[in-house]
Amino acid sequence: MKTDEFMDEAKNRLNINSDYALAKQLGLSRQAMSQYRAGKRSPDAYTCSRLADVLGINAFDIMIEIEASAEKDETRRAYWSKAKAARQMTDRPLGNAWRAQRDSNARPLPSEGSTLSS
Repeated sequence: MKTDEFMDEAKNRLNINSDYALAKQLGLSRQAMSQYRAGKRSPDAYTCSRLADVLGINAFDIMIEIEASAEKDETRRAYWSKAKAARQMTDRPLGNAWRAQRDSNARPLPSEGSTLSS
C-alpha cells in the first residue's frame, strides 16, 4: 500500500470524508497531510503509529509498506521489500524481541505496566 491508500482506509474506518478531518484526528497539520498526499514527504514514525492505531495493524507494517513503495534507491528498496516479505512470513508483532535482553537502558513501555514518569 502507498501512503494515500493508508490515509483513505483510515478515513473509511473513522467514517470521515476530508483530509483535514483526518489530519485533526491524527494530530497532524494540514500541510503535513497535503505533503503526504502529494508524495513530497513520507509519514514519520508517529504518523505511522497513529495510522496503525486507527487501522488496527502494526505500525512497523505501515512503515515497511511506505518505505518499500517510496524508496528510489534500488538497494534500499530491495531491503524494504525483503523486510516486507519476512514480516509477512512471521506475521507476528515485534513486541520486545527487538530489545537487547541485557540493555540497561531499556525501560518497560507503558503497555508493559510502567508509567512515563518513572
